[in-house]
Amino acid sequence: MSKLYVILNRGPVVGNCALFWREGGHGYTCNLDDAWKVEAAKAQDICHDRPDEDFIISLDFAAENSERHCHADVLRDNVVKP
Repeated sequence: MSKLYVILNRGPVVGNCALFWREGGHGYTCNLDDAWKVEAAKAQDICHDRPDEDFIISLDFAAENSERHCHADVLRDNVVKP
């Protein structure tokens, strides 16, 4: 099995969350589970023309350095009132 990579966008972050390319390059996501996972050659093709904007990160490294978070809007909509 080939090693997989994700594409990290250098641009703005959400809070302290990184922005990864979504499947097929259709937008961005902070959720690593929703990030586009590609092999090395595909990652290099994607980033070739955008060396200052997008970076190739090993999926393993990203996963090792990720943490779980909750969406504040969902939590606010489900507050239990005493």
